[in-house]
Amino acid sequence: MTGRIVSLSVIIGIAACGGAWAQPAEPAGPILQSVFQLARSDAEDVIYFRNNDVLRGEVLNEKLSINTPYGFVQLPLRACAGISFEGARANTEALITINFNRLTGIINDRVIKFKISSSGAEIDIRKEKIRHVLLQLDLREAQLMDPEAKSDLFVMANGDLLSGQPVEKVFTIGTDYADIPVSFKELKMVEMQGGANVTAVATKKNGDVMRGTLQTEEISLDLDIGVEVEAVYKDKFAKVFVDDGNVQVAAQFGVAQPIRGESDGSAFGATAVAAGGPEITNSIGMKLRLIQPGTFKMGSPEDEAGRDDDETPVREITLTKPFYIGVHEVTQAQWAEVMGNNPSNFVGRNRPVEMVSWEDAQAFLKKLSEKENVEYRLPTEAEWEYACRAGTETPYYWGEAWDDAYGWCNENSGGSTHDVGMKKPNAWGLYDMSGNVWEWCQDWYDKYPATFKDTDPPGPSGGSSRVLRGGSWNSYLQYCRSASRNPYYTPAYLNSSHGFRVVRTP
Repeated sequence: MTGRIVSLSVIIGIAACGGAWAQPAEPAGPILQSVFQLARSDAEDVIYFRNNDVLRGEVLNEKLSINTPYGFVQLPLRACAGISFEGARANTEALITINFNRLTGIINDRVIKFKISSSGAEIDIRKEKIRHVLLQLDLREAQLMDPEAKSDLFVMANGDLLSGQPVEKVFTIGTDYADIPVSFKELKMVEMQGGANVTAVATKKNGDVMRGTLQTEEISLDLDIGVEVEAVYKDKFAKVFVDDGNVQVAAQFGVAQPIRGESDGSAFGATAVAAGGPEITNSIGMKLRLIQPGTFKMGSPEDEAGRDDDETPVREITLTKPFYIGVHEVTQAQWAEVMGNNPSNFVGRNRPVEMVSWEDAQAFLKKLSEKENVEYRLPTEAEWEYACRAGTETPYYWGEAWDDAYGWCNENSGGSTHDVGMKKPNAWGLYDMSGNVWEWCQDWYDKYPATFKDTDPPGPSGGSSRVLRGGSWNSYLQYCRSASRNPYYTPAYLNSSHGFRVVRTP
């Protein structure tokens, strides 16, 4: 199997050869601002060495090639955002592309050619000396991530991500009742379930579902970055998102977890990139993190300790629109600046505001929206749980069991709230999603219906109580789980354990 470079004049311009692009007035999509938990520079390339040295300058290689489990792929250097040689001993070196694709395997280039900024000297560096290379950030990368573009996302069996289009436009599924040709244009999603013959579950745009053996054995891919990957065998695929690849890829980047480690098997997944995207600060000093669209499992499985019946059924939920969410719960200082008072029981400028009802939160949001001339609101339940989980499916967003390092509950709070941001954040950089104060959501409360809407669920149309999420300083541990729901309080109810965080429309 081989890969070949095709024309990049539209997608990559001639940036790899020192040419220029037309700068868009507004970025069309998200920018990959950090890779391998390191921020990318907007001025130069940076090499991080295994001995902890750092060199800044310019990588001179024009192309990089990698042998993956699904074939040989060669990329223009400037189609890449980061290079990792850290997993060399585990055969999981990695190329991260500027459009959130991820390819792991063995990088064939033994030498990185580098021009040092400070001296202009050009040197050859063996890849064995390097841990990571971060390539220069360019806002023009966003052109590849236009959410309106019709791109497919191929999630590979090893966790890699490839965005583009299949060369074969039709494949065949052998069902119990017939061999049926299916056009990619008809589909919404395909999930491969493995086995000797590779079972495919194909969901069509009209809601029809087909299950059967995938008869088409090979699929070639035209990637958005201008590379063709030829004749990929069917068992190398895990899932395909059709048409909305640019919406899905940024979120999937932080979910799929190929092995990185050389000895400990550690994974790079949600923490490898600030999957929540860039952070902004508004006029009252409130920090908000951009959360990219994506798909996640909402609710708790039946074997999760401490769960309640209203957390089922577990459903795969897709959020199609990005949103900003508060990095912290709204503080008393922020409330006072907007509302001119402080209703809190546990007084402290940087403690979360509490003794606020759902209706009080709405009044705050209305004033803040008017002040900044942009819409602020509460998160929906689905948005809240998606942001809280940050790509995880465990009871807590850090793992299976409670860890005092991440939240304040009745066992460690000392009977009061605490300043926001004192505990560790989740993988998307959000603090206190578990504990400190319960957080109001936009939704009315009801049990999840059997016909729960799978895409952008708005919640029930009415009810008597509004939902709170996340647990608080006086909550037992099971109520601080990611799936836990608090259904008991009317919109006018006040309590010293109730607060909120905001969502803002990009």
